[in-house]
Amino acid sequence: PDARAGDFAQAMMDLGSGICTSRAPKCLLCPIRAFCEGFKQGAPERLPVKAKKAAKPQRYGTIFWLERDGQVLLVRRPDKGLLGGMRAFPTGPWGDVAPGFEDAPAQADWRTLDVTVAHGFTHFDLQLTLAVATVEAHQPRVPTASEWWPIDDLDTAGLPTVFAKAGKGIRN
Repeated sequence: PDARAGDFAQAMMDLGSGICTSRAPKCLLCPIRAFCEGFKQGAPERLPVKAKKAAKPQRYGTIFWLERDGQVLLVRRPDKGLLGGMRAFPTGPWGDVAPGFEDAPAQADWRTLDVTVAHGFTHFDLQLTLAVATVEAHQPRVPTASEWWPIDDLDTAGLPTVFAKAGKGIRN
């Protein structure tokens, strides 16, 4: 309508959420059933036909858990991009194939765990391999934008969900 378009849109949404539900439409209560194609065809639960969601692309990556004296290495993610500026475990790039250790944050004796972490973002699904290593206090060189965080206090680090899942997977 030309007037009060916002009210009209809200009324239509209210009808859709309360009366014209896809599983159990209440056509006898609907004030606009005379205009409804589903009601006219005698099968309102079949309309509208929902489009199938396109499969999300799958990406792979590695999370690096570097431990030293009861602490684990955390980095700050780049300001731009996914999870920008947030504290996280070091990772390699997320891509079409599972990466190795070439993007590890330090020289260490890395090993992968049998546990993986799956996480869904809005536009892709992510499968992460968990790589762990332990180093002595005097080694290694680590990225400058990193910090050692007490493992016992990891729940206070404010990690994004995908990294919190990884931390739990490694500690369990």
